[in-house]
Order: sequence, then C-alpha cells, then structure tokens
Amino acid sequence: MICIYCKTPNNLKQVANFLYTANSAKNKNGDSSWATVQSEDDCWAIETNCNKDTVAMIYKISTNIICIETDDNCAPKVIEPLMKKYGFDNIKWLITK
Repeated sequence: MICIYCKTPNNLKQVANFLYTANSAKNKNGDSSWATVQSEDDCWAIETNCNKDTVAMIYKISTNIICIETDDNCAPKVIEPLMKKYGFDNIKWLITK
C-alpha cells in the first residue's frame, strides 16, 4: 500500500472527483475503469467498475493536507494527475508493507 499526501486547498469531494475524472477514460468496450465515488463520514472511496474493488481511500489529515491510500498498481494513476494539478512540491508519498 502507498500513502500519498497532498497539500491542497480543495476539499475531499473535489479531490475524489478529480481523481475519478482523470482515470475514468473509457476502454474499447465502452467500460470505465474507475466508476464510483462514495462518501462515508470524512472519507471518500473510489471503486472500480469491473469488480467493485476499492481503488483509493481519501481522507483529511489537517486543514490543507489530505491522504490517499492506494495499492502499488494504482499509485501512478493517483500520483501523476495530482502532480500535474498541484505540483511536485505539494505531493509526497510513503510506501508501506
């Protein structure tokens, strides 16, 4: 699992929707890989369309820091869009086993 920390003025819903939009390109069958954004209290989950696995969990650490937990396979799909939007200096990640 990888924990990605992002400094952002945006709220959790905005970041969750941004990541969903950045990764919801349709494949040749017309299916979107990232399809569902759900909220539970102060946490947002993004699930896949194909098997309803959770792709990422997003929650607030402080006023302007959020954390996104994802597995190793999905990390590039999270880190790259965040770096493009918020800049390299506002993104940090920690690999956990």
